[in-house]
Amino acid sequence: MYMNRKGIVFGFKDAHSTWGLTKIIHAWLVNFKTTAEKVDKEGGTYGVPHAYFPLSNEEVANCTKEEWEAACNKGFELWMADLDKMIFAFDVKNAYEFEKEIHDRVEEGRALFAKMYADLWW
Repeated sequence: MYMNRKGIVFGFKDAHSTWGLTKIIHAWLVNFKTTAEKVDKEGGTYGVPHAYFPLSNEEVANCTKEEWEAACNKGFELWMADLDKMIFAFDVKNAYEFEKEIHDRVEEGRALFAKMYADLWW
C-alpha cells in the first residue's frame, strides 16, 4: 500500500492481510490520544464522549464550577484509559497474539474501537 496523487494504492499483499490496516489504526489512535493530551495540558478545549461524562443532565444543571471541572477531568481520564486499551489492541505485536490474557485484552480493545468509532474526535 502506498499513496500517490490519486490516493491510496493497494497491492496484492494488502488484500490478504490486515497488518497494514492494523498499523494505520494504531498510528492514528496514538496520534489522536497524544493530541488530546496535549490540548488538555495546554488548557484547550477537547471533547469527551457523552458515555464517559459522569454527570447526568440534571446534575449538570445544578453543579458548581468545581464539580463541572472534576466531572470533565474524570471523563477525560476514563476516555484516555479506554484509548490505551484500543492502542494496545492495534499494536501489531499484540494484534495477532494467541496467549489468552493478551488475546482477551486485544478483543476488549477492538470491541471498544467498534463501539466508540463514531466518537473518535476531539
